[in-house]
Amino acid sequence: EIRKLRARHNVAFNAGAPLPEFSESPPVLHPVLRHHPITGDEVVFVNEAYVSQIEGLPEDESQQLLRQLRSRLTQRYRHRWQEGDVVVWDNH
Repeated sequence: EIRKLRARHNVAFNAGAPLPEFSESPPVLHPVLRHHPITGDEVVFVNEAYVSQIEGLPEDESQQLLRQLRSRLTQRYRHRWQEGDVVVWDNH
């Protein structure tokens, strides 16, 4: 179940192009799903830049799940502006 999974975050991963200046930074595990701090909504907490693997899954399954999650997270949003519109980007 995805709610029990944890992702390995590491700034040195840098989307697969390692940053030597962060090579001493240890990876940190975070839940794949977490709750938005204000709304309480369940949100996906992975990104291409820092997440290299899902803990406890074989490498091929981990990469497949990350690809699926990332494809959902990178969908584009287009807005047709009308007078009085306000658009807010929430990075939480």
